[in-house]
Amino acid sequence: MSVHPTNPNILLFSSSFDGTVYRSDDEGNYFNQVLKHPEATNSDPLMGFKTISFSYSDPNIIYAGLAEDRTTFPSSNPIGTVIYKSTDGGFSFSSIPSTLDGYSINKLVIDDHNANIVYAATTNGVYRSPDGALSWTYCNTLGARNIETLTLDLEQPGYIVAGEGVSGSGIWISQDEGTNWSGPFNTGFNSANPYISAITIETELMEGDYEWYIKSWNDYGKVWSDGMSFTVTE
Repeated sequence: MSVHPTNPNILLFSSSFDGTVYRSDDEGNYFNQVLKHPEATNSDPLMGFKTISFSYSDPNIIYAGLAEDRTTFPSSNPIGTVIYKSTDGGFSFSSIPSTLDGYSINKLVIDDHNANIVYAATTNGVYRSPDGALSWTYCNTLGARNIETLTLDLEQPGYIVAGEGVSGSGIWISQDEGTNWSGPFNTGFNSANPYISAITIETELMEGDYEWYIKSWNDYGKVWSDGMSFTVTE
């Protein structure tokens, strides 16, 4: 689910397996379907829009990324176009075929000051678009890693922190918009290959790994320390 950056009444919600996106104007009391991926079915590969991102500089611009459902990963890949874009606040979406097709899109992050600059965390590493998802540059120095999440440090232009997912090795950092990367940084984690499921920067950078631990960073993401832990009951 994604919330409009200035109007909390507007929500976008996606299903993890049938390629649909819904929009609400009343804080989630009622939803209208605004997108249905044409190749999504109820058979393998199950696919859904795992990431939906509003642009902060222009909330009418929204990007959505398709991914294989977690219950079938990594047995197959998403089919068809994986990047969709809205320019009317989420009332409609258009597909944008690209070199990302065939890879799961785990996370889309938009530059806060420029709605055309988009970063994609994928099962084949990280990509950067300078032109609203029309073209993508592959961050090939990072390689074909399953990047589950990434975030931008707005106080340091060009600073990107990425986290690996399944069979990963931790945190990777770029200080030049994804051209070069250093890492992995896993000092302070409980495992040498932590599953990094989420990263965010508030007053300090925080991450959540697959074992439900919250850790905070030191030395700009290179060393991590315990923040808090909690148990999830299903």
